[in-house]
Amino acid sequence: MILLSSPSFAQAPAESLEQNPTTQAPAVNGEELPASPAEPTEADIPEEAPPYPSRNARDSQLLAQANANDARWLDTPEGKILALFRPTESRVTKGTLLLLHAAEAPPGWPASLENLRRNLPQYGWQTLAIALPHPEGVIIPARELPAAPVTKTEESSENEKNSQNEADDKSPVPQTSADTEDASVAASNTSDTTEPGAEAPVTPAAEEEPTPVITRAELIAQRIQAALLFIAQQDSNSIAVLIDNSSINDSLQALASQGYLPRMRSLILINIQPQEALNADQLTALFSNQELPVLDVFPGLDNDQQQLVRKRHRGHAMRNQLNDYQQFVVPPMQAIDIDNARSFWLERIRGFLERHTKE
Repeated sequence: MILLSSPSFAQAPAESLEQNPTTQAPAVNGEELPASPAEPTEADIPEEAPPYPSRNARDSQLLAQANANDARWLDTPEGKILALFRPTESRVTKGTLLLLHAAEAPPGWPASLENLRRNLPQYGWQTLAIALPHPEGVIIPARELPAAPVTKTEESSENEKNSQNEADDKSPVPQTSADTEDASVAASNTSDTTEPGAEAPVTPAAEEEPTPVITRAELIAQRIQAALLFIAQQDSNSIAVLIDNSSINDSLQALASQGYLPRMRSLILINIQPQEALNADQLTALFSNQELPVLDVFPGLDNDQQQLVRKRHRGHAMRNQLNDYQQFVVPPMQAIDIDNARSFWLERIRGFLERHTKE
């Protein structure tokens, strides 16, 4: 009997431990073993800070890492911005092409612009590419929904409710003695607090005024100023600017305000944003400088809509008596042609720049 009952005695402690896992382990040599620590919960784990403050900062950092030789960080009042700079690869520096585009940051922008940025330095033109802030979106007003029709039952009940409210408003409300006592106590308390020599009640502080929002034109001016300061440090005396149509007027205003517009050798307008075609006032302001050579580029297929836009541009240029105005229709360039240093597009732009280079 003793031999048969011994296995049951041996298994009893193990079963009790399995049923109650929090029970401390048995003592070993007279000493109790410490209980196992509890697993940490989600509330106990501290939240990790995001690696980048914003998506734009993340994209800029990754782009700078991918283009470590070209990346330059320029200082602006709103913080540092990323620019891609390529010095010339020839003995003589003919000038600098400043590329400004608001759709995407290089090298994610159109293949034609990246083709210029990478390959013009082989022909003596250093390039500096800066992404401008995106155009401000159009605010769509809220749609006004028509009021739901009112049924006769609802109308009669509403009229009865209004008449009852009017009757209640007209009926005088008697003032009880308790109300009179409360009013006298409040008046005495007020007189006590306004005695001579007493401190005036503290009024809540005025709300802080909201921080003024900087406009897109101001951001463009800051970035262009930083780019021009960087170019001045490169000892370049010939500057050409390439701008897309969505940023042309704000960019020219920034160049004019900083005194660089007369120093520009040429302007390349690339109409890469067809949804933001320039109106009459914008075209008049664009072609106001008669001495500035302008190459008006229209990428993509030359359909009927683009032909109308080209005709309007040429008409404003002729009325403003531009001395050197040219239009150029370029077919879309594929990403495979980005590194093509002998593309027709590159040769056309290089020829225009060198014809207007001044020592």
